[in-house]
Amino acid sequence: MNKIPALLLVGLLLPACTDQPRTLPAPAESLDPSANVGPSRAELRSIEVYGTVLRRLIMKDHTFGRGLSPFDHVYVLDGVVRNGARWRKMWTIAQPFSEEVRKGLRKELRALPPITFISGARAQRMGDKGMDAGIEGMGVILSVGSIDGQGSRVEVSNSLWCGGLCGQWMTYVLRSSNGRWRITGTTGPMAIS
Repeated sequence: MNKIPALLLVGLLLPACTDQPRTLPAPAESLDPSANVGPSRAELRSIEVYGTVLRRLIMKDHTFGRGLSPFDHVYVLDGVVRNGARWRKMWTIAQPFSEEVRKGLRKELRALPPITFISGARAQRMGDKGMDAGIEGMGVILSVGSIDGQGSRVEVSNSLWCGGLCGQWMTYVLRSSNGRWRITGTTGPMAIS
């Protein structure tokens, strides 16, 4: 009976006596630190707020009255513009979206017309009529400004442009309640063409 515990003890200690270093396998999380990282808290907030703004522009405030959205494709400027509510600035990206924000917005808006993130509006315009040109694929170009404010009330400037006499520029007021952002109104100047 005394031989069994002694054999177990030798069996446990024998590997420790070798000259080969023993290493334990690394946990899966440490093999590739970026593999298991999701959006940061700030990116999640951006996805929620911008998702609310973009959905509203596509589905309700599309300038075509109370009907369904007329757009077959949505082109979103790939980043925060300097002041989305001012038409002369609506194409100037101040801060590009991170890949996490782009992925989150695609997921958040997956039930809407297809979304393409673009670096500028020139390629989507049809023809050479400048601002009178329509948008490729019965589309619309949307831009959003920075999320101004903290806590449960923020403002986001935005623009919608689908050519010629089809555009608008405004700033939405959003409030968070029960973990969900809602547009409660607008503030400042507004332009609709």
